[in-house]
Amino acid sequence: MEGVSLLEQPAPAAANAAASEAANPDRPPLIAWLGDAKSEQVLREALLEGGAERVDVRRGGIAEATRQLGRSASPRVLIVDVAGHDQPLGALEELAQVCEPDTRVLVVGEREDIGFYRTLTQGLSVSEYLFKPLTRELLARVFLPHVGIRPPAEPILRGGRVVVVTGARGGVGTTTIATSLAVHLSDGRRAHVALVDLDPFTGSAALMLGLSASPGLRTVLETPAKVDILYLERAAQAYGERLRVFAAEEKFSETLAATEDGVDHLIGLLRQRFNYVVIDAPSGYPPLVRHAFAHAHQRVLVMAPDLANARDLLRLHALPSAPAQARRGVVVLNQASRPGALNQKQVEAALELKPDIVVPFLPKLLPATL
Repeated sequence: MEGVSLLEQPAPAAANAAASEAANPDRPPLIAWLGDAKSEQVLREALLEGGAERVDVRRGGIAEATRQLGRSASPRVLIVDVAGHDQPLGALEELAQVCEPDTRVLVVGEREDIGFYRTLTQGLSVSEYLFKPLTRELLARVFLPHVGIRPPAEPILRGGRVVVVTGARGGVGTTTIATSLAVHLSDGRRAHVALVDLDPFTGSAALMLGLSASPGLRTVLETPAKVDILYLERAAQAYGERLRVFAAEEKFSETLAATEDGVDHLIGLLRQRFNYVVIDAPSGYPPLVRHAFAHAHQRVLVMAPDLANARDLLRLHALPSAPAQARRGVVVLNQASRPGALNQKQVEAALELKPDIVVPFLPKLLPATL
């Protein structure tokens, strides 16, 4: 129909789709144009993990997709990147003029507002839209069904996300990073956040925020059947409007009879109530941390610039990913450029990878005293 965008047309009937394929057997099943290397890599990984037989992911945005599709057959499924484009809706209309009418369009962008999403999916009949940064779990749940790949039987995202922060060794700044992350998520992103200190004897997350410990954490870890979300909310320490801290300060003479069921129950309850559960996990990979790792959507691995940290970081990094974990653990090099330590190139050589985040050595300057 002249003057009508394919994005405004309903999905074709199966018979029409079959006829289109028969008329053009060389038509590619999927082509994606993405504007940055990170999104390109994540999409490739998601497609391959999903079992896609042909993966054609190219560099470029919607303008490049429109230019190339004007000279070749359009795929059955098209993924395009509108990030950075001043007029994404107009660009999609131009794309529609060079695509076959039954092409299914999936869009990647940078705008997060619901109005833009509704305009694309309801006003323009785009099949789906995701904003950056892309993750494999979101792609698997949202995009891959449109590619003909069934999503995982158990949805990866259910309740809040679990972020486990642990150090390759002690004293590398794990608690500082965990508490800073929790405060940023609650204040900067306005999310409801639970910060859990899994070191019941010497943990300092509550102390760092000027809060007190409470017996609630021990109770849920030892006797989970007695604890519900109301109990946890009463046991939490509030930091601002949206951050709640769960920490203990047990006597060294005590024995903690924590169970794996306790960890499961704690994380399960917190995910019902909070957008993010940030776990400050002690180093050494003790049993409680081992079990928390199995629930992680993301692991943050913190190290200092020395050989012992590099050795133990590699051991943590080699652990299998959790079922809900979309990508490998994020490696944080803390205290970079510390006097007498390895420089960043030496750290990268020891790890055979580049840290994802580098935090410079910033010694606290003590005031002069008389």
